[in-house]
Amino acid sequence: MKLGKMIIIEGPDRTGKSTQINLLKEYFKDKNETFLDLHFGKPAQLDKKEMIYTSKYMFKNTFEFALKSLKLQQNFIMDRFHIGEFVYAPLYRKYSGKYVFNIEKGCIKKFTTEWNNVFLIVFIDSPEHLIEKEDGNSFSKTKKMKQKEIDKFKEASEKSLIKNKIIIDINGKSIEQIQQEVNKFLGL
Repeated sequence: MKLGKMIIIEGPDRTGKSTQINLLKEYFKDKNETFLDLHFGKPAQLDKKEMIYTSKYMFKNTFEFALKSLKLQQNFIMDRFHIGEFVYAPLYRKYSGKYVFNIEKGCIKKFTTEWNNVFLIVFIDSPEHLIEKEDGNSFSKTKKMKQKEIDKFKEASEKSLIKNKIIIDINGKSIEQIQQEVNKFLGL
């Protein structure tokens, strides 16, 4: 049985996530394949306890919904997801995001076959280039914090139980070169 793909795109702000997501959406449209794109941005301003509860609930249920839907050949493109929670929760919200890996563990047990069609792509760049591209809307505005984000994304990628994963350093690459790397990784 053919399954859809769950594609999780992660990385610091200004690494070209939206550009590559738009190219993926065009690819699926051109192939007449269904897809759903979800963007996980800044969470609502809740107190720490509510934030943790809401995030756990949202990530677990979204993961399970997407994995169930893969059987229907539904493709998902996630613009940030649970890996971003592991990175941003301790840096900016002052709680641990390690719980996301327990959610992964639970999903692997429930959706063994579907788990093979989950793909994690993490984009990184140098802190200097991220600062150059800064538009004022990023979580961090300093080179030091951008480096911490990059390091946390690398750590999260290593810890993640997703076996189909790649870190793409976009430094010095054109949009087309990055797209080729993404498509090759996804088998498109």
